[in-house]
Amino acid sequence: MHRDYVARLPDCSRSSAAVAIATCRATRVFIGSAPCPMCVIWKIHTSIATGWCTWTGSCHLRCSAGGALEDAPAIIEYSDQEVPESPGYDTITVTRNATPYREQLGEILTTADLDVAGRTVEARRAANAILDDINVLSGAWALDFLLGSIADTRTSMRLKGNVGATLAYRWLRRIEHGVHGSMILPTNVGSVVPVYVSLEDLLRATPAAGLSRKGGLVYRYTNEVDDGENQEAARWCDDLLVLYLTPTEKGQPSRLFGRVVEVKFGKGALGTREKAVGQVRNTQQLLQERLAGDPKPLDAAFRHKQLSLLIKAQVEQAVAMNVMDSSVYEFLNVPALSANLATGNYSVDYTIAAEGRHLVGDAFLLHTGASGTEQVQVDEQEGVRIITIPRSLVEWLAFDLADSPTLDSEPPSTLPRLGHYQSVGTASGLSRRQMAPSAPVSEPMRVLRASVAVARHQNELLPVAPNAPAASTLHGDANLSSELALDEDPQARLSVAASQRRASVAADPQLGLKAAVERPVKVAPYADEPVVAAISRLERALVGHKVRLASPPSAREADRGPRLLRAHVRLAPGESINAVRRISEDIARVVGTTTSDIHITNVPDRHAIGLDLPMSELSYAVGFDELIGHSSFMAARQELTLGFCAGIDVTGRALWVDLAAMPHMLVAGTTGSGKTVFLRNLILTLLLGKSPVQLKLRLSSSKPMDFRVFAQTEHAADREMAKSPDEARLLSEELVQEMDRRYGLLDAALCDNLAEYNEENPAKQEPYFVAVFDEYAEMVSSFTEKHGRDAFEGAIARLAQKARAAGIHLIVCMQRPDANALKGAIKANIVHRFALKLPQNHDSRIILDEGGAETLLGQGDLLYKDANSRLFRLQVPFLENATLKRCLQQVPIRGIR
Repeated sequence: MHRDYVARLPDCSRSSAAVAIATCRATRVFIGSAPCPMCVIWKIHTSIATGWCTWTGSCHLRCSAGGALEDAPAIIEYSDQEVPESPGYDTITVTRNATPYREQLGEILTTADLDVAGRTVEARRAANAILDDINVLSGAWALDFLLGSIADTRTSMRLKGNVGATLAYRWLRRIEHGVHGSMILPTNVGSVVPVYVSLEDLLRATPAAGLSRKGGLVYRYTNEVDDGENQEAARWCDDLLVLYLTPTEKGQPSRLFGRVVEVKFGKGALGTREKAVGQVRNTQQLLQERLAGDPKPLDAAFRHKQLSLLIKAQVEQAVAMNVMDSSVYEFLNVPALSANLATGNYSVDYTIAAEGRHLVGDAFLLHTGASGTEQVQVDEQEGVRIITIPRSLVEWLAFDLADSPTLDSEPPSTLPRLGHYQSVGTASGLSRRQMAPSAPVSEPMRVLRASVAVARHQNELLPVAPNAPAASTLHGDANLSSELALDEDPQARLSVAASQRRASVAADPQLGLKAAVERPVKVAPYADEPVVAAISRLERALVGHKVRLASPPSAREADRGPRLLRAHVRLAPGESINAVRRISEDIARVVGTTTSDIHITNVPDRHAIGLDLPMSELSYAVGFDELIGHSSFMAARQELTLGFCAGIDVTGRALWVDLAAMPHMLVAGTTGSGKTVFLRNLILTLLLGKSPVQLKLRLSSSKPMDFRVFAQTEHAADREMAKSPDEARLLSEELVQEMDRRYGLLDAALCDNLAEYNEENPAKQEPYFVAVFDEYAEMVSSFTEKHGRDAFEGAIARLAQKARAAGIHLIVCMQRPDANALKGAIKANIVHRFALKLPQNHDSRIILDEGGAETLLGQGDLLYKDANSRLFRLQVPFLENATLKRCLQQVPIRGIR
């Protein structure tokens, strides 16, 4: 490296600086020594307030053609070595002979398997221009080329890291921001100006980071050196912070949005993923806590001043380096912006968002090794978006290969949304891919009545009204223009969201069940604002209790069920769900739920936990008649043997299950829980789907009034309802006898089950039996003699163990689970459990083997646990007596053919 010959002047005014620089430029006179004939380096010390336009305007140090020319001076560093803690640049170092630095840059690219040798002149010129881009980002990075060497292991990784960050900067400029003049960009928060800040410079100026300041710029912290003093630095991101500045109105606070960007570059970039994630998370948390505009800390005034100086310097620097034009000064109202920043009258949101999720930042992996794809890969880990750039695109960034045969299309933009989501309806999370309001109530009933005459005497399914329409899928982040309009105008957001929900197209009557259940039975009719507000309060509650989050909860991912709002929260590694459960009452108070006991569960498919937040203003009703009008109703009857709707889930979708596949179920719910309505829904659905030839219904209940309406149907007319313990025992024994008879038929026909037998013997088909034993625990405890009780329990146990193949299915119900009534054989063989509201956690554990039912809301709110131990939060569609009777008019009744 050549020796530096420096001309240093004291702080001076704009005019004197101009003269000094111009004189130096014209006469090549140097104060203190003569210049080296091989390397001409000038250093000018100016005031921070001195305009860069004077320097660039007089000396033309930067090539406007996009790359440093051999005969043009090149800036290689500008910064203040005397006061390293103070951001802003008041030392400029230039040289006429940049060859050594370009050669070192070429060596760095070569170590990343991006050889410069053999490239075209244009490609080499583009690579040389990386030095210009480094100058735009950080004088400290440029100084590395002066003080460091690729041969020095202590600095080689720093040099490589600086080049990688600069290539990522090129990606942001070319792909996300474009290179158009003013750099005023349209985003979801309005028009902004992106300002690129070296996180290394920022963190050095932030004592809160606790980083070593030994030796000023020469000994800056690094992520690559793991000695005692610098080990702490490995926790932080030292690459880029993109600050998106919005225009400041006079007298109003300034709004800024920040984006942390960590870059890993080279053949081993993929192996640094975990490290990058941790660095982004730590840095975002530090910035959000220390540099977000909070006026409370004692050193807040210092932080505000530092941020003000840094942003002002970066804007002036970008204008001077021709990265943006001077129109941004007027657009941003820089005097008002600087005053706001210096006095703390501002806010910075360091959260970004994409695909419905909130994220803490980005990690760019510029992979120069061989890979199986040449496409940009985007995924997420612990709240950090991982953007993997393949080798072909890294080459394009380094050498500007516009005609590269490997670059067959424009790479996709990775520009995220800025800040927190402020709407819900403009895009769907994982749980709301399509929105489908239900058809009018009258339509499904009209179709049922018209078709019942045909189905009454034939073994065919009743047709159902076509489903009401599904609104076209809403592509949140894929349709930026829609989001812009919605986020900038709250009233427009409401009207557009409402019109989208009202939009409809005819449902496909041949739609399969798998596709039909993706369409909600009903879409939440309320506005977005209360959802966004509730999620914001939830985030404050969690952060206030020091719960470590992988990423902030997003309103876009909140599920809007009939009775509750389910918020999905991703916890940081090592954080326990119990930490959230312990503060559930505090969360309920802060969020404003209708109950202080909220249900919290794991949601493995989202790598999150779900918090069910019942709120009176965020609820809606789903009726049985709306379920009939849904396309899943017809599809379920066509594809399921004994299908019924277990309930409406937290996304508004119907969950259909097949009793024939279960093959039995336990139901428990206290008074007022909605157990009777649940059973009526189930039975009515089965009766509408199967004729009396296909299905027989057997009923047992100590409260016959709840089911007397079904006793008159032809499905149940051949057997009286059992109303006492002895009658229940007789019914169970009859079912055992029927089971044994059917096993004889199956053996003779060499069939494994009733479905196979009926298919092979259409003229001698046997009906399915569904036996409902309501108030089972009460029946068991009411036997006066032990042998009667033993006989009843023994019969139920035998049916639970063997009746499936014979086509006999049990529904065992009780108000309160009783461990003594649910003997081992019964509970072990009935693995599908439905728990409505129960008094205590102990009761919930008897039925579900875990707590949760004690937190339910009652009136049809239930937890369903399937054979795979998956837990579903469901709401029973409400079924009024008038609707029940109207539907039963379509079912054959005793004495009527």
